Amino acid sequence: MENCSIRFWNRISRDYDISVYEKYRSTYDETIRLALNYLRPGDTALDLGCGTGLTTNAIAPAVKQVVAIDVSWEMIGLARRSALELDVTNVNYQVMEISHSGLAEGSFQAVMAFNVLQFVRDEASLLGRIRSLLAPGGLLLSVTDCYDERPTAKTRIMKTLSMMGGLPYMRSYTCNRLQSSFRDRGFSIIESRKLPGNPVNCFIAARNAS
Repeated sequence: MENCSIRFWNRISRDYDISVYEKYRSTYDETIRLALNYLRPGDTALDLGCGTGLTTNAIAPAVKQVVAIDVSWEMIGLARRSALELDVTNVNYQVMEISHSGLAEGSFQAVMAFNVLQFVRDEASLLGRIRSLLAPGGLLLSVTDCYDERPTAKTRIMKTLSMMGGLPYMRSYTCNRLQSSFRDRGFSIIESRKLPGNPVNCFIAARNAS
């Protein structure tokens, strides 16, 4: 990930829970509820782009172990602190990119990518890497901002700021386009639904078809 994006996430980390979670609480809560429908007590899960651990720490008690990674060391620091406060002991938080060799292929029953895909330039490589990390039949659980699903003045401003460098790179999806990307990369869609919010969020549960 570009250094400017890492600097951006580090910069907003300390106010993230207030500025983002409090504003989009219903979307976060629905994300957690939907993800829990697919996770099992024996699962080892990877949380890609875990941020401050808001969803990670809520989901962790439902599985055996979570490896939670993010490129922002500030975010990871806050996530670790939150896990201690909540007595969550089965999450391994690491400053790491998904390409890191320490992540073993086929070692996860689930990969969670919540509000990640829209910030990734090389979508094909990311989805391919996720498939390689999943065990056969493993699940990708994702929530993605879909800026083209219901364009508004706000989403147009965000896209303009991104192009000007004021925000990180943002890919513009519709829910249907996002589903097609998953299928093209070897996933079968189990569930897809739109979550409340502006921009529209799309939840997808997809199975590794290999």
